Amino acid sequence: MTQTCDAGDVVLIRDGHVQFHVNTSSLGDRFTSQAFQIMTKECTNLKSVSVRGAKSWLTSEVMVNVISANPRLEKIDLTGCLALSGVTVYTVGVHCSSIKHLCLKDCVWLSVDNFLSLLCNQPNLEYLNLSGCWNLNDELVIQLVRISPSIKHLLLANLYGLTDTAVVAVAHCCPNLVHLSIKGCWRVTDSSIRLLSQYCPMLKAIQVQDCRDITEDSLDYLRKRKVLIDKAPPPANQMYRLEQHMSNVHRLNLVL
Repeated sequence: MTQTCDAGDVVLIRDGHVQFHVNTSSLGDRFTSQAFQIMTKECTNLKSVSVRGAKSWLTSEVMVNVISANPRLEKIDLTGCLALSGVTVYTVGVHCSSIKHLCLKDCVWLSVDNFLSLLCNQPNLEYLNLSGCWNLNDELVIQLVRISPSIKHLLLANLYGLTDTAVVAVAHCCPNLVHLSIKGCWRVTDSSIRLLSQYCPMLKAIQVQDCRDITEDSLDYLRKRKVLIDKAPPPANQMYRLEQHMSNVHRLNLVL
């Protein structure tokens, strides 16, 4: 079964394995709560729900009904859904234990307390995007990686309270980490990035733009491993000076 709106952008699909997918993301906020409820009314086997950009029409009451009726959900994308609240995340934790992909980018209503209630029931979580969730801090990240060490993609951009403490926990607990974003987390320094280099051998990409205290001192080793970095390397002459500086530091340590 496939249902589409006039623009053909809202998709509800059932394949041969009775897997359902609802995606209104291409419409963003140009949709209605009533239409969404009609689409999902009889759904009990949803595998993924993506409602990116539903800033005003998607409420917690509507989303909670969908989540509680679909315990087999594996992917939820609530990017920029500003009218939701902590009860939505709590409901995911209570009813859905198979979540692999969870995107809560720019969900500024999210707090440490209501997110921690979700974590204990998510052993298979592989992708988590908490970028722009300003209320979150080191405490949440530490709890997260201890409970869900299977995480491969962790996006924490613009969490202004994040420090080296959280990144160190990620390094020690997530050996399968492939992608980390700490863009705009200006409190993070070279110290924790060096640990990522040592303890995360699967790392393929890292975003550190606008992190003023993350420099080539820690990024150089990642570049040599061919890790994709969103921060351009210094010009060749600056790199030469950096290498000379590191060499001098090494010689000084030998003397001492």
